[in-house]
Amino acid sequence: MASNDIEQLMKGFHAEIGSEKLGWLMEQFSGNKTLKELFQLLWDVPESHQCLSVSLIKSTKCSEKAEKFRIDGNKFYKQRDFEKALRFYNMSIMNAQHPEYSKLTHSNSLVNNDVNTKMKMVENESVANQISPGKQEDTALALGFANRSAVLFEMELYEKCLEDINWAMTHGYPESSMHKLEKRRQKCIDAKKRQCKPRVCYLPENCRSVLQQILSSYFPTKLPELEESNSTMPSFSSSVTIAFSPDKGRHIVAVKDIRPGDLIAIEQSYCHSLDWENMGTYCNNCLVRCLIPLPCPYCSLVVFCSERCRQQAVFGDHWLECTILNMLSFLVLRPVFSIVYKLLKYPSYIKWKTALEGLQERERHCSPEELGLNEEGIYSPTDYESIYHLVTNKEKRPSGDLYVKCLIAFILTDLLKQSKRFFVDYFGNPFDPGKEDLLLMGETLFSNLMKISCNGFQLVEFQV
Repeated sequence: MASNDIEQLMKGFHAEIGSEKLGWLMEQFSGNKTLKELFQLLWDVPESHQCLSVSLIKSTKCSEKAEKFRIDGNKFYKQRDFEKALRFYNMSIMNAQHPEYSKLTHSNSLVNNDVNTKMKMVENESVANQISPGKQEDTALALGFANRSAVLFEMELYEKCLEDINWAMTHGYPESSMHKLEKRRQKCIDAKKRQCKPRVCYLPENCRSVLQQILSSYFPTKLPELEESNSTMPSFSSSVTIAFSPDKGRHIVAVKDIRPGDLIAIEQSYCHSLDWENMGTYCNNCLVRCLIPLPCPYCSLVVFCSERCRQQAVFGDHWLECTILNMLSFLVLRPVFSIVYKLLKYPSYIKWKTALEGLQERERHCSPEELGLNEEGIYSPTDYESIYHLVTNKEKRPSGDLYVKCLIAFILTDLLKQSKRFFVDYFGNPFDPGKEDLLLMGETLFSNLMKISCNGFQLVEFQV
């Protein structure tokens, strides 16, 4: 699908409208039009729908791929190269067909009305597309977990081994081989009772490093605590305060001397995204390194460190991006562009629009200095209100930058419509959004793209 990457789509669009119309269109982006006017301008160009609309191709599970990865893992397991065996078993688990997730989560305390609605939507998608979410007789996932448990047993990670054994049994491990899992489980239980010392001397040298990585991955460092919090911004220290100016918008200023090493803020990110190369080794929800991951039940791209993180993400921030991430790869767009969806925060267009109308009403009665603070005058980093009022710096951007971001917003809006996961009613049934709905969403995604570049930051890990 190389011909449909973002650059090729733009070239095709430019060729279709011709140089004269392209010149006129670019001129519009150098004026003083609002984001809504600019997006509608592009939306009303007939050629944009012809050249910039791409069919949504979701990331799917594949039992054949899962089996191939598992067989490769078995080869390395026999060679006692447990690091490579673990890697291939993980890929097998990520690609294996997953059983119906709603049955596995039905009794969990994390499930709420929004989750139940999303479960219903997944069932509707499966029926509409004649997709089976993992048949009972499909044992690829169970075999992947069972084989991985053997590696974990050799590494003496008995708790993780027991978890994988349970997952294998839950996902339909063949009855004819069940005695193997029962025997391994009993060995794990006995080893834990004996509290035996690690037998790392029996492991190949290359496995000792990965063992340490795994152990450290599940015990993240405890965060420090602020000595004194700011009353308006509880996640910041009292050494700073919030300020506002027309050119900078909302920002932080120091109110006392800050020494090197002083703790200024401990803040949970509003949302985040992993780069492609880290999606298979870091939890999509909490970002902890997870070398013994759980798969997304619907796509084969992301992993989770625990069942709790998986449920929070699958029915939370990962919900909208799950069906679209694969297309970002085809379009040669970085996964960070999925953040424009996560910034919406609400599970459906109807709920998001209701919240938006409330924010717009409050905006009419608030001073610029109060925007971004909640009704109690508190800044909350996880509140949609704080994100909605971030500045875009539109006036300072070159027209070319605005134009490209508008084109990307157009494509992302079209993909969101095709996903049938956001434009749904209160019962989870998808509906066809009208033009005004799509223009409002396009304007918002256009704005979000600029907010990301102004307010986001990137963390890079280096291994030494």
